[in-house]
Amino acid sequence: MKKKTAHGQWPYLWILATLLLGYGCVQHTPEESASYIEVKPDGSVRIFLAESTFRDDPQIHPQSVVTSLLFRRTGNDIIHFYESDCLSGRVDFDSCLDGKILTHTGLAEAIGFTNEPGFYGKENGEDGYFYSPELIADYPENDGDDYYCRSFPTNPVTTDANPNYQCVILGFAKCSDGLPRYSCGINPHPVSYLDVSAPGIFSLYATDTKGEPRKFRYSYIPFDRSSVSFSEGDVFYLYLLVYYHGVNASEKTFFRFKADSSVFSQNPDIVSPRLEIRIPEEQSGSQTYLIPDFSLWRKWDNKI
Repeated sequence: MKKKTAHGQWPYLWILATLLLGYGCVQHTPEESASYIEVKPDGSVRIFLAESTFRDDPQIHPQSVVTSLLFRRTGNDIIHFYESDCLSGRVDFDSCLDGKILTHTGLAEAIGFTNEPGFYGKENGEDGYFYSPELIADYPENDGDDYYCRSFPTNPVTTDANPNYQCVILGFAKCSDGLPRYSCGINPHPVSYLDVSAPGIFSLYATDTKGEPRKFRYSYIPFDRSSVSFSEGDVFYLYLLVYYHGVNASEKTFFRFKADSSVFSQNPDIVSPRLEIRIPEEQSGSQTYLIPDFSLWRKWDNKI
């Protein structure tokens, strides 16, 4: 006779199974209130953050930024070395491995963000970072070129039609009358606020060697099989990172750029547990992974 499992044991068995399997793949559509990651057969990744994800953290506000970094584990000798190096009983394995991976952002294969902190126009100069996005110029009628040689246009004619229209001073360039020269046009990725009143949905982009999004002239390069070489079954580690003060407060998007933002130094305030995801087989369709509850995320001190 088979031994029956007592009704009261089921909750304990379920908890044990959850601990053993970790935050694994779920085969059904997550509940509307759940935060999750969707991985498609083409390798593209989308993050769904439920509206309630950060509700209990009063430090998260419109000037905050949430990013996601993706690191390839399959065939990555450096990450395998980190894993071996963190097996010492003297350190906590997860904290050790997370610290080593996140402090070497050149390893990142992809990045995503809830709101643009200025990646598109961030440039390195002698005095540090400055913001100089490559605008899609509108060729104003006043001089027949893609810049203004008069005073700063206070109300460009296209402002109402496209709120992403802005003007950028062109360094030390001067017009014939000695006034500054301004380039004006559409910024395809303006610095933006975090919408804390709605669910966050964003995709991942391929990164450069600095752990920032790669870009062609007027946009970023999506992370998928057409831009990055990987195979079905490849394993990646994914983190979500919260930066409390990622952008400045300003009505004008140009002035929201925060040159000393911790987003650019990859020094977040809060980090999610490490999630392991796989590129699904084409015939299996998309796979989804639940994101751990925010109460399980931890403060990041960047001292590991």
